[in-house]
Order: sequence, then C-alpha cells, then structure tokens
Amino acid sequence: MRLSRSLLCVVCVSGCSLTTSLGGFSNGDDDPKGDAALNAETGIDGAANDAPASDGGANDGAASDGAASDGSAGPFCASLTNKPTYCVDFDDGLLPPAGWSKNLNGATLDLTPTSKSAPNGLRSAFAPGTQIRSAYIAIEPEGTIGHMRLGYSLYVEERPDTGEFEVNIFRLYKDGLLFDYYLEISKTGAQYIEQKITVNPMNVVGSPVPLSKPIPTGKWTRVSLEVKYTQPAEIIVTIDGAEAARKTPAYGEPAPAQLNVGITYANAGCDKGKVVLDDVVFETLP
Repeated sequence: MRLSRSLLCVVCVSGCSLTTSLGGFSNGDDDPKGDAALNAETGIDGAANDAPASDGGANDGAASDGAASDGSAGPFCASLTNKPTYCVDFDDGLLPPAGWSKNLNGATLDLTPTSKSAPNGLRSAFAPGTQIRSAYIAIEPEGTIGHMRLGYSLYVEERPDTGEFEVNIFRLYKDGLLFDYYLEISKTGAQYIEQKITVNPMNVVGSPVPLSKPIPTGKWTRVSLEVKYTQPAEIIVTIDGAEAARKTPAYGEPAPAQLNVGITYANAGCDKGKVVLDDVVFETLP
C-alpha cells in the first residue's frame, strides 16, 4: 500500500486550489520520509494551479447513482430526476467541463468513445517515467463539506505491473491539515485509502479501507464513496450497488473541499496505468 495525494496551497487563503500530488507512506504508519523529501514530492513550494470557483447550486435531494446502460440514448446527467451538486457525463464534448480545471503532469487526459453512457468518457493514462504523473479535472465545491457522496463509472483499461496509482481524490483542507479519500489501484486489486496530512511540520498518516468486492479490469464498474462526519460518522463504499466497505473515519472534520477526477497520482515506482471514467455524480448532503 502507498498513500499519497494531490496537494498545493497548504496554508492558504480562501479560494486557493490544492492540486499538486503528495506521495508516500506504508502500512498506515507515520511517513518515514523527511520534510525535504516530502516537499519535493508535494510541490509544496511550487505555484498553485487555481481551479475556477464552483458554479453548482446546492443539492436539492439525493441523485440516482445507478449507472446508465452502455450506449443509452440521451445524456446521463439530464436523465437524473433529483439534480446533484455536480454531474459530469462528458457528453457535451467539453474538456475540461464548464466550471472545472484541467491538470496535467506527465500524463494524458482526453475524451474517448469508450463510455458507459454514449458518446464520451474521460480517459486518463500514463506511461513509464521517472517523475510523478497525474491527469485529472478539478473543482472546488462551495462551503464547508461535512457529508458527501461521490459516484462514478470506472473502466480499468490497464493496471500497473509495479506500484500503485490513485484515482478520484476527495480532499478537505483546514488549518494546515488535509484529509484525503481516494481509490488506489494495483496490479492485483484495489482499495480505498483515507489519509491525513499535517503540513507544518510535514507528516502523513493513513488507513486503508479494504473492499470486499473486486474492481475488475476491462469491465465497467459503478463505484460510490460516501463520507459523513455527522454522527454516526461513516465511510461507505459500494461497488455496483452492493456495499463493499463500511467503517468509522480515522481522520477528518467538516471543511472546505476539492474534488479531482482522473488519475490523481502515480509516482516513479508505478510503471503504467489507464482508466476511463464516466457519469460522475457528486452530492453534498445534510
């Protein structure tokens, strides 16, 4: 297991974007790396990649998180009766979608006819390299987030032979702390990771969220992550509508947030990876 993340303006004013990646720790323990090594990975001294402000409205009810049928007629998002905070099906041909930013670092991001709901999906991919790589779209939801649900259709086209890469980070940031939730994909499996980053002095701790159901290669899978800090606080993951994990969060509290969709981190030890994402639904909940 390797925990990491996209990071950036850490001790920052309102509206700054957290989009640089941060790597490495093992087995849920304190990261053994020194501040210099971690700063090199995080890009903590680099320039911010500002994401545009959210233009989404408040959630007016839970959206259907069921996946549309392959090649279904009409856009997925338009078919939802209860509109979520954000819904992106990539069918308008825009990249990035309106209100989102596009972020590339040694990897590629493009629209593809490989999709859960025609005509488009979002492909994020990287090849062997000696640098940290990522390719994703990002947005900052409005306000303080204490309960959210993220659903997406995932098609794993290529797994790594070595290392792991990360997909779809949800990050909260408050008072020099970052709380991360992301899917980690390896050669043989996948799991969710929750992670806490203390910025000064730099420290990374994390906890795995093992999944009881597999995420296959070469097949569409519907994934849902729910994080709730109100009591009873819970992390809930479902795979194709069936519960795959439920646990109490090890870290975190309500805070401003950022959502990154795509491959959000792969370090030099990870040789390759390719995924397609479609029908992304994000809800802020009471």
